[in-house]
Amino acid sequence: MLQRVKQLIQIHGNQEGAAADAGNNAIQNSTNVQGTTNVSSTTANNTQAGASNSTVTTDNIQETEIVESQTTTYEEGTDGRYLSWEIANVDTDRIGIASKINAKLDSVEVTKSAKTKTGGNFVTSGDEITYTISVENKEKTNNLTGVEVTDKIPASTTFISAENGTEVKNSNGNVIGVKWSVNLTQENDYKAEVKFTVKVNENASGTIINDEAYANGEKLKDPTKTSIIKNSKTAKVQGRNDGEPARVNDIVTYTITIDNTGDAEGLVYVKDAKLETLINDGILSLEDTDGNGLEGREEAEAIKNGQTIELKANETKTIVFNARIEKISGAIENSVVVKASENDEDPENPENNPSNTIKTADISVNKEVVDRKSDSYKYGEEATYKITVTNNGSITLKNVKVSEKLDGIKLAEGESNIIESLQPEESKTVTFLYTIGENDLGDNGEEGKLVNNVKVTANVENSNELLIGEDEEEILTEAKITEMETKKESTLIKNEANED
Repeated sequence: MLQRVKQLIQIHGNQEGAAADAGNNAIQNSTNVQGTTNVSSTTANNTQAGASNSTVTTDNIQETEIVESQTTTYEEGTDGRYLSWEIANVDTDRIGIASKINAKLDSVEVTKSAKTKTGGNFVTSGDEITYTISVENKEKTNNLTGVEVTDKIPASTTFISAENGTEVKNSNGNVIGVKWSVNLTQENDYKAEVKFTVKVNENASGTIINDEAYANGEKLKDPTKTSIIKNSKTAKVQGRNDGEPARVNDIVTYTITIDNTGDAEGLVYVKDAKLETLINDGILSLEDTDGNGLEGREEAEAIKNGQTIELKANETKTIVFNARIEKISGAIENSVVVKASENDEDPENPENNPSNTIKTADISVNKEVVDRKSDSYKYGEEATYKITVTNNGSITLKNVKVSEKLDGIKLAEGESNIIESLQPEESKTVTFLYTIGENDLGDNGEEGKLVNNVKVTANVENSNELLIGEDEEEILTEAKITEMETKKESTLIKNEANED
């Protein structure tokens, strides 16, 4: 039976050719216009009904432009498959290559899946997507050899690699698609799989749709959708201006945002990667100074241990919690990991691991007495004090001033109580000398206690508030000599002199 199907393609349009059904058979024109990449060519060779082999090739990638209408003639074979066809009224000079018609073998089914490190149906800019195209001869009666599978590189992505595939490039040398040749035979259960990997372009957003996979002229029925998600984490120190370093007991508000910019849905695993360590090291606390839980503590505990979050199409999820700075030891760095599941490796892409760094300002002071000659100092002896100043924060401190509160104390020779600059993790010392006076001695025959306080101040960038550190040191002094003891001592000295 000879049948004719007329198909019209609009000049400079952007639509696929219509499919024409004849009984249980159909012909599909899969040609896109205006530079899109979907022209198909298929050759089907079948023997009589019950034949055991069928060879089919397709080409759905080449760029072209349709400028004329075309008439297609095909003949239906006795086995229900198409044997031949011809194309009419195609201006090949203007097109460059002849537009072809797909002959569909309805028994071939094409499915596709996408795998990313971000999570099911999700990906971030700079992340990679590995597509797996599965092809199956559902009839499982005839062996199909040399079945050509093709797929285009999705928009907003760049080709990385393909397993055993042939790259198809445009005139600029960019890979725009991949071809494979597979066998659907009894030996492999009439199935085959091919894979290729792309990288999501920087600053991409929305949904990456891949619906251009073909096998044996049969197009993928259900498109593969992958949403691009944007992850971020911010830290705001309450009561501080932007750029002003944080200090001990400041409250930090952390905000984690996961934004699904596309229309695919799925699950992602989210964990604050460093919060538990910061808490265990005594840097951060989820309690105030009175031991009460801060706002968002439950959210912080959940994100500290990791949790799975469901994201609907175009949905944004936000997690907010507070933490108090309990101790400072350099900058406070924190980050969040967003990945497919708890057991997956952490992604290397920074967008999957958004982080932030809080600048800090803190100074510690340690005062000690050195070169002790005895447990308690006598009248007239000199005590040597060494003050060590350490910058515990992440910024350089300027104009660090060491001030002693003890009357009569003086700087050791060559020493200065002004430290012009103190780098992070740097320590410097200042030495003071003090001579024990009568008022420093103990009363009523008991040892005295001399307490010496020191105060250190420093200028902090982007802040009008001085940074202050303090410490004190206590030493023992002998008791004052009473009047009776003085007379006894004087008598003893005279007696010793007379004996001489």
